[in-house]
Amino acid sequence: MKPRFKKILLCLLLAAAASLPLLNGSLPYGNDTTFHMNRIEALTYAIYNRDFFPRIFWFQNYNFGYGSPLFYSIVFLYFPAALRILHVPMIMTYRIFLFVIFFCTAYAMYSLIETVLGKQPVLCFTGSMFYLFCTYIYQNTYNRGAVGEALAYIFIPLILLGLYHLFVLHSGKWHILTLALTGLLLSHNISFFLIVLLIVVYCLIHVREIFRDRNLLMDLFLAVFTAFLLTCWFSLPMLEQLSSHLYRVSNYFFNGQTLHEQSVRIRDLFNLLPYDYDHLTVTNLGVFVLFLPALSFLFRDDHRFIHEMTNLGYILLLMSTFLFPWQYFSAMSFIQFPQRFLIICAAPLTLSAVFVLKNLLSGHKNLVYGITAVQCLLCLMMIWVQYDYFGLFMDYTQPEMIADTGYYYPEDDSWYNIMQVSSPDYLIADTKIHFRHQTHDILFENSSLSEYKSVYNHIRFNAQESGTCILPKTYYKGYSARNMETRELKEVTPDPVTGLVKIELREDEKNCMIDVSYTGTRLQTITQYISLLTWAEFLIYLCRYYFRARPQ
Repeated sequence: MKPRFKKILLCLLLAAAASLPLLNGSLPYGNDTTFHMNRIEALTYAIYNRDFFPRIFWFQNYNFGYGSPLFYSIVFLYFPAALRILHVPMIMTYRIFLFVIFFCTAYAMYSLIETVLGKQPVLCFTGSMFYLFCTYIYQNTYNRGAVGEALAYIFIPLILLGLYHLFVLHSGKWHILTLALTGLLLSHNISFFLIVLLIVVYCLIHVREIFRDRNLLMDLFLAVFTAFLLTCWFSLPMLEQLSSHLYRVSNYFFNGQTLHEQSVRIRDLFNLLPYDYDHLTVTNLGVFVLFLPALSFLFRDDHRFIHEMTNLGYILLLMSTFLFPWQYFSAMSFIQFPQRFLIICAAPLTLSAVFVLKNLLSGHKNLVYGITAVQCLLCLMMIWVQYDYFGLFMDYTQPEMIADTGYYYPEDDSWYNIMQVSSPDYLIADTKIHFRHQTHDILFENSSLSEYKSVYNHIRFNAQESGTCILPKTYYKGYSARNMETRELKEVTPDPVTGLVKIELREDEKNCMIDVSYTGTRLQTITQYISLLTWAEFLIYLCRYYFRARPQ
């Protein structure tokens, strides 16, 4: 069998094994499971309405709208949305999506190992199994429904692969790092920020080499700058929104959230399996990824890259625990909880663990096979724990049930719809509104209007009076209002109490027809064109590069 087919087959085998818990007829209700399902459904609905690149999910959050695409990229949701357009049921769509993520994760780690340590299928398979079934990664995907982080797992090994090509092989393949950075930013913002910290530290370690080697400096610049241009359609408008108002995701910086109290305890690093069904997500990397890298320094193999990955991996692991002085780093409270560093340190430590196995393979082959067998057994145990846990969502669960807080979540006095907006990170902070019970009338100073025309991305109404007018739509920068008689554009601002769209009507605008829609900002338009042109040039470059590289 050709090596490439063997690689695909082994990764499909790992993905199929990782997906076995999806066959028990249910899905667990994680913190973000419904959030991502509803993102898929909202994108599907936008495409049905010929809005192929939505910035606002118009009918989310009880029809008040939610601007999560402005802050959380939807690029990788087009695949499951396409399945929904083909009438694949939502639960099955989610299962297929997870299977594809599992396969791509295993494939990415396999590619990293075979490039750095050689094409030895046993080692590549074992390393991919270490990474895919890394305790936190695997259980985090199932039990928290952290699909964004799951997508990030694919690109972190590719980041390391890009660094290896630039700093060790000097191959000039800067596009690998470009694609990895692009994919990571469009998967999960926090993971991207954390991996950028790792890249900065790695570059500081090699700062002399960078400035001595002009080709390396140019390749590094091209990789980073091209990735910026490819993603500026998303990153710059996101920063524009964050700078315009204080959203709850911004408020993490200032709310006094204590990272130290949420850090990983040392004893948690040694738990092999969940100890009960209320604590299914174990915050560690697995026994072999935790301990094997420490043995890498016993071998005299002069593999500087591996030793650097080991050091960086253990430093990142330390940063996930209470031993790191998080009380002095309150500005990083936007990461929400320090165990996110387990996502970043898993890939370098897995690579280091496989390096140890490679050195043991020559003289202790049976030990390596024994470790692989034990890891297979641990994987089966993790699969069984997940399979045995019967989740909340069944095959017959409909999208409208997943979208409504009232079905599954005890409301109490919550002021948001956790099923669709999660935390809710992307609503204006310090506003007081309960969307489930908030009226959908258009509110004037002395009256309200319930009869108006509302279609996708448009609200059109006849102004009853002058003064302040509040519309039942969540405010984001980019809304526009137009007087349909004079064609005059009106300023749109957020209502300070509710965070809804507010416009001011003049006395002469009584009984005028007003149309309100989300048209976007000038920066969104400019950056879209920049990114489209960059993508065109980049794809042409890739085609030329790989056609030249093909054997004649």
